[in-house]
Amino acid sequence: MNLELLILDNMSYVHAMMKWQLDFGESHLKISSDLDAKKKSLEKLVELYNDLLSYINSNPLFKSSYEPVKVQNDAPAIVKSMGDAAVRTGVGPMAAVAGAISEYLGEYIVSLGALDVVVDNGGDIFIKTTTPKKIGIYAGPSVLSEKMVFLVNPEDTPLGVCTSSASVGHSVSMGCADSVTVTHKSAAHADAFATSIANNIHSVDDLKNFDTATLPSDIGVLAVKDDYILAFGKLPNLL
Repeated sequence: MNLELLILDNMSYVHAMMKWQLDFGESHLKISSDLDAKKKSLEKLVELYNDLLSYINSNPLFKSSYEPVKVQNDAPAIVKSMGDAAVRTGVGPMAAVAGAISEYLGEYIVSLGALDVVVDNGGDIFIKTTTPKKIGIYAGPSVLSEKMVFLVNPEDTPLGVCTSSASVGHSVSMGCADSVTVTHKSAAHADAFATSIANNIHSVDDLKNFDTATLPSDIGVLAVKDDYILAFGKLPNLL
């Protein structure tokens, strides 16, 4: 998480797209949509933050743990989503926070009537689209950085596209991958999977010998280390 991907120009427009930025707490989101929802999206972001902070204040381990933790039954929905993602991937719940915020905010804007929405939370992206969109992959110092593009078609969405990196951004990674980008219908789960997979890549050999049989069939993975890539699973078209 917290790795900026490049959202390139749409191939075509059916609806006029509006763009705005939201800055609140540690989140710096870039949003584009056919619906002008800046005010309401900020209100929703504050609500999501308050839900998270309130839960963390009562359950500090939720924020500090690098392993899954039990989530209370009365926890807010975003907390439960992060907890579920952590259990599935074996990482701490906060590994899913950026993707979860993108997902819940994006779904909220869709619920207001938007047909096209992209929420980019430092490289952890929720996308719902009626037209093809391209997302470029930034992989830090790798020679492959900015040389690969996902073509995301409407039938692929809603989709989470999330990235973890040891060479870019401020988030903790236990590995050495230049980037691990994961796609999944849930951005929270994509975020947690990206962290989990990146934690296990320490060298090019780890990338070459990665056991893809350990990965579920409902995700797509594009991992980069130096000049090697691993592409697996349900990825959008890669150009």
